[in-house]
Amino acid sequence: MALSPDLARHIKAAEGMEKQLVEQLYREGRPLYVIMRAASPSSKSRSFVLRLAAGRDAATGLAARSGVLEVDHVVPLNDIVRMPGFDKLRPERQLEIVNDVKNLRAIDSLANRSRGDWSWHEWPQALVHYDTAAISRMRALEDELRTYIADRIRILSHPLPATFRRPATFG
Repeated sequence: MALSPDLARHIKAAEGMEKQLVEQLYREGRPLYVIMRAASPSSKSRSFVLRLAAGRDAATGLAARSGVLEVDHVVPLNDIVRMPGFDKLRPERQLEIVNDVKNLRAIDSLANRSRGDWSWHEWPQALVHYDTAAISRMRALEDELRTYIADRIRILSHPLPATFRRPATFG
């Protein structure tokens, strides 16, 4: 489905405002978590994840019980910000990691608000929102993604030597 020119213009303007807000928060020296919370999920990653979800909660594969989906970080944002090396990354790399759609899933709005910054392993109200099978799947996914994110941070912290980099242009 193609966007109307008017809607496309509004989306582009919103993305520009998001970028300005994040830049302002960095300039003000706000805590890293505050900056990342304002920046993630970005409107672009949120739209992608919700479109991919097609109205289904990632934990169950069914429609959201509350009727509303929200985009959630499988590995909590607070955990990502505290991972070794994250704070040393360049801002654009930090934003790349927190908005990586591999770690974002559409889940029931009420469940997302209840979970907050809890890990799927520690979330005390998980059984109020999901059955044990769904919780087990999300815990396994969180473990897998935690390793993936830690590896991404490590890789981005140590850029390849110039002799191993691809040329900026080909041809």
